[in-house]
Amino acid sequence: YACLLCTAVGGDPFGEEGVDVLLGDSDDAWLVKATSQKREDLLAKYKEFFSAATANEWNVLRTEAENKLKADLKVDNAGPRLGELFEDDIWETVSRKCLGCGACSYLCPTCYCFDLTDRKTGKGSEKIRRWDCCMFPLFTRHASGHNPRSIGAARLRQRIMHKFSYFMETYGVSSCVGCGRCVRRCPVNLDIREALTEVLAAGIPARK
Repeated sequence: YACLLCTAVGGDPFGEEGVDVLLGDSDDAWLVKATSQKREDLLAKYKEFFSAATANEWNVLRTEAENKLKADLKVDNAGPRLGELFEDDIWETVSRKCLGCGACSYLCPTCYCFDLTDRKTGKGSEKIRRWDCCMFPLFTRHASGHNPRSIGAARLRQRIMHKFSYFMETYGVSSCVGCGRCVRRCPVNLDIREALTEVLAAGIPARK
């Protein structure tokens, strides 16, 4: 997956932090770059599988990746602004085409919503934790039948607020890594970059 939002959350499409080997998809081949001497020594053991890559090949990939980025979008200080817009009608606008299918959450590397169910096992029972999705209508439904997020606008708002406000406030970093998986796989092309930009611009007069 290409980095589509990573620079907005402090990342880099070719960042090497925490990476053993950097891979670049060059259509008919993969470019491979070791990030330490230890990794270079490992790759050297399998040198028959590799041919030398040029700096220009890496530069082409970097240019292609940077051209896909929405460079003007920054989310470091988005939290307070999102909080101000919690009750704004903009959430209804940006959520209109969302199907609530959950593809974005299931593909997201940082989503961790789960549900707990009980299952009988002979004379006893066991509690099972299973993967769930906050974009599903039933995720927040209470035993009483009340659902605090019964409409799609409230669920999309929760997703965006969690990624760019709540998590940031608690841990000091965004819960979005900017990988772009949700953008690439949404069946109705609901682009979180465009949605976030539209929300943050709500109520701000357009420049003439």
